Amino acid sequence: MKKEQRRILALDLGTNTGWATNVEKFKPGNVDWMENTGSREFSGEITGWRYLVFKQWLVKKLILLQIQHVVYEETFSKGAYAARVLHGFLATLQCVHAERYPDEATRFTLQKVHPSAIKILATGKGNADKDKMAEAYLSRFGVSPLDSDQCDAVWLLKYAEGDECDQRVTKQIERPF
Repeated sequence: MKKEQRRILALDLGTNTGWATNVEKFKPGNVDWMENTGSREFSGEITGWRYLVFKQWLVKKLILLQIQHVVYEETFSKGAYAARVLHGFLATLQCVHAERYPDEATRFTLQKVHPSAIKILATGKGNADKDKMAEAYLSRFGVSPLDSDQCDAVWLLKYAEGDECDQRVTKQIERPF
């Protein structure tokens, strides 16, 4: 008997958020698989607007795809502004998680993954740059990624699915408190 696969949403958080899911047609090499991965810009002139738009987008994905597990890259920002933006997206994700936790039907788990873990999965080296990650993507899936954000999200998804990786470097958060 085949084990049922968890419904996973992988997020590379940021103003340009990369995303990928294993729900429905996600089959690398199949033309339809691109429907389940992409990159989305969340910006706005009004303070907080990007987080509100991200929250609405995220909740829609969670409900429509009945997501059970969200995996995201634990990033270490290069500058103060980037850190503030990134932490706003992370706080929004954690708030949505906390809001949904009491309802078993919409509950999902969170998993953060260190950047070097997905780089090792993709290239064998924990310090691979964006170009090497894209080359590995092309080699594995036969198409070029839309951008580095989508590329990272797909590798996060493959990591969460357990493809050829060592799960010891992950830390799963079962409860929001």
